[in-house]
Amino acid sequence: MDKVSREGFPGVSVVIPNYNGASLLAANLPHLFEALAAGAGDYEVIISDNASTDDSVAFLKKNYPGIILIENAVNAGFSVNINRGIARASKPLTFLMSTDIRLEKDYFKPLFAYFSDPEVFGVMGRIIGMDDDDIQDSAKYPAWNGLQVDGSANYLPRSGGRAPSLFLSGAEAFVDTAKLKAIGGFDEAFTPFYGEDLDLGIRAWRSGWTCWYEHSAVCRHKTSATISSYNKPAAIMAIAARNKLLLHYAHLDLLSLLLWIPTVLGNLAVKALTGKFYYLKGFRLFLGHLGKAAESRRKAPRAYTLRQVYKRIKGLIAEG
Repeated sequence: MDKVSREGFPGVSVVIPNYNGASLLAANLPHLFEALAAGAGDYEVIISDNASTDDSVAFLKKNYPGIILIENAVNAGFSVNINRGIARASKPLTFLMSTDIRLEKDYFKPLFAYFSDPEVFGVMGRIIGMDDDDIQDSAKYPAWNGLQVDGSANYLPRSGGRAPSLFLSGAEAFVDTAKLKAIGGFDEAFTPFYGEDLDLGIRAWRSGWTCWYEHSAVCRHKTSATISSYNKPAAIMAIAARNKLLLHYAHLDLLSLLLWIPTVLGNLAVKALTGKFYYLKGFRLFLGHLGKAAESRRKAPRAYTLRQVYKRIKGLIAEG
């Protein structure tokens, strides 16, 4: 795709993981290029295709010959696929975008200023519905339920348009390329899906960097059923349970980890008694995944503990 050179804006690598998203690419790529033309400098678009069985690859080759297209022969899951795209990123900033996101024209304009702060890892914008203005995703509050990390809590800035965020949505994250590569991109232990973006955000904060939400950067999202289209609900819930266990194992400090183990065992008993057998399967999957979980824990940044991260974010929220 033709590149734009605009003084004052650093270059942007757009990385899009794709699986059977031909119709979404056709609908949303024009809006991406419009937003890049309006608010970015030199850019490149990288699409990493995860062995699609629709006509995604043919569509891209015919209609967008200027993009960098990575054709993977085997579907290796989200983290592996997007990491292959990240590895090809050559610009100072990287924008990670899912195929079901439609950018507003001025999306990028308020975001570049964040990167004048050397502590900033990345920033995300406001995600609203494709056909309405209902907020689907905003800043992520550092909720802590006992020893359980809750990555689903949204909140809005109390004043102005910015707020610290526990993590950046995997659907639209604008990040410092060097920092993203320094922490190894997404943790492939979370393959095939779920929890990767929360883990990435925690690793960024634990490295001493910061993640932000900017309310004036707007994109629209069409609810996607890609995962549920190719996986049974019980299997999805089991993998999600496994990955939540993995996340805690990787990031809890030693004392918290020792206290967390009885909590997990108690949850096992409660879930079994209430017929929620997906959790038991998730626990078995976690045990089989323990070697990778241990590697994730070993590689986790050490500048801050998880508790210190939560304290730091809440301090920034209190500052307004």
